[in-house]
Amino acid sequence: MAAQLVVAKAYVDQLSRAQALPSRTRRCSAEGDSKRADSHMSKGNLKKLGRMAPSLEKSAATAKTPADATRLHALAEILKHPSA
Repeated sequence: MAAQLVVAKAYVDQLSRAQALPSRTRRCSAEGDSKRADSHMSKGNLKKLGRMAPSLEKSAATAKTPADATRLHALAEILKHPSA
């Protein structure tokens, strides 16, 4: 699970630099970073992240570039199934 969170963080970083994330998503991500000292998250935080997946899928439909759309879809999948 920790490896997936690292990949998810990388996607968030890339999407943030490309300004491809909604501001609410960036804010939630920043809050998650401050709460996650050693890549262990509570079940509540994981559920909260999982609820963000549908909005990421919607954002992918209007992404600026195909690469951003791919990253948004991949990030949504990780958030839907963080323990896979």
